[in-house]
Amino acid sequence: MQALLIYSLSVVAVTWIAGLLPLAARWKPGQRDLLTAFASGVLLGAAFLHMLPEAAEHVPRWVGVGALGGLLFVFLLERLIATHFCEHDHEACDHFQALGYTFYAGITLHSFIDGVVLASGALIPRLGPIVFLAIVAHHLPVVFSLSSILVAGGFHQKRVLSLVGILSLSTPAGAFLAFYLLRGLSHDLRSLAVAVSAGTFLYVALTDLLPSIAHERRDWLRCACALAVGLALMYGAGELAHAYLRGH
Repeated sequence: MQALLIYSLSVVAVTWIAGLLPLAARWKPGQRDLLTAFASGVLLGAAFLHMLPEAAEHVPRWVGVGALGGLLFVFLLERLIATHFCEHDHEACDHFQALGYTFYAGITLHSFIDGVVLASGALIPRLGPIVFLAIVAHHLPVVFSLSSILVAGGFHQKRVLSLVGILSLSTPAGAFLAFYLLRGLSHDLRSLAVAVSAGTFLYVALTDLLPSIAHERRDWLRCACALAVGLALMYGAGELAHAYLRGH
């Protein structure tokens, strides 16, 4: 329990650090292209390099179903959010504001699942630090991307802070709920949940982020570099986790 508390508080701190970084400086309108490309790289890297391979190890026959379910869930959620805000708040009809809420829903779901995985690792002391390292390694760039999208969408600073604050509690919530109530959760169910989360990431990256770059004039070289940086961060996070695992 003590280890789980330390892990959870550390994830909360990391979430706040990553979420506050985009607020530390004023981002020029032209920088939204780079933020969008970077976020796309992070999401694609997380889905294809980590989440789907992890799910395929335990539920190979259900990976596609889970990812498709997550993709359709975000599609319906985005339509619901966009319709609601465009009908009741014309100031929130900006594409990036609707996208920010949609991305936020996917990140929060994934962070909650991270908490379930964190609790599972904490129940096995030898695996606890490894799971914690893996979660922190990908949490930093993903939350930074979320906050960047919110800033690019014109969200007020107080709203961004409130959303980051709620998000920071999702991993501890998942961790302690799993610790007390879901100790018997099978690997198959956790893997299926990871596949669902991967589907949400793929939808946001391929349907919202990348098309928003393609439909307007862009500096393709810089955007390609930002996309590559996001992918490299996700690849590096996995290599660090594997190296730690081999060393222990």
